[in-house]
Amino acid sequence: GGAAEGEEGESREEHRECVAREVLQTESDYVSHLATCIRVFMDPLLAAADLGKPVVKREDISTIFRNIKDVYMAHVGLLGEMERRIPAPGAPWDPAVHFGDIFFHFVSALSFMLCGCAFHCFFWCALGDGMQHSG
Repeated sequence: GGAAEGEEGESREEHRECVAREVLQTESDYVSHLATCIRVFMDPLLAAADLGKPVVKREDISTIFRNIKDVYMAHVGLLGEMERRIPAPGAPWDPAVHFGDIFFHFVSALSFMLCGCAFHCFFWCALGDGMQHSG
């Protein structure tokens, strides 16, 4: 293959489609995992604290899950924007599809929220450290 083909012979547009669909699936999975954290862990812990039977102190719950609902809502919005632009699996791929600007619009809001959440700060710091060591 030429410069327009990947290692497996896929065209540049086929590669873009594959990457776009993978990013969409990853974001969908992330939104689902955040919803599960809220529904299965945070909400029951808060309910137990409200009933006077805390498993974890309310302050610790706030620390552990700081801004998770805001992060969840931001990612639901991001996912919705991506779903509007990226065709569903099986639908024809439009080479004119662009979605990078979606991330640009969400970066400042997400970075503010992520820095307020200890888990996500750890994640982003670890990701940054890994990126420095990998290349």
